[in-house]
Amino acid sequence: NNIKRDFIAGLMDSDGYIAHSQNKGYQQWQVGLAMTKREIVAGVANIMRSLGVKVGKLGEYEKGQYRSMYGINPNIRSFIEAGCYFHAKRKSSRLEAYIKDVLGSETLHAASVLSDEDKVQHVSKDT
Repeated sequence: NNIKRDFIAGLMDSDGYIAHSQNKGYQQWQVGLAMTKREIVAGVANIMRSLGVKVGKLGEYEKGQYRSMYGINPNIRSFIEAGCYFHAKRKSSRLEAYIKDVLGSETLHAASVLSDEDKVQHVSKDT
């Protein structure tokens, strides 16, 4: 499973994103992956599902007038709880901000992006 998570992290670093927006005090966070190869996106979705990530449907949209893009938007909380992460410092920092700002005092822990443990890991749960 660690190999799967590391593979996902590499793909998410290159073709994925974590976005944050705020409108009228309402925060929205989103994780996603988009590529022109449907088979790759579908495969990544299946790998994520095997780890317990709630992936949802594979979407399709036009980019420009000449090619289709395929994408998934996994549930960010289940992405974290499944132990998924980013290697890229900027994206990893955003994931840590989500954990701090949204999950707050819940028991998810984000290792420092400057350490060798740049993975977000589920520690325990106290509700």
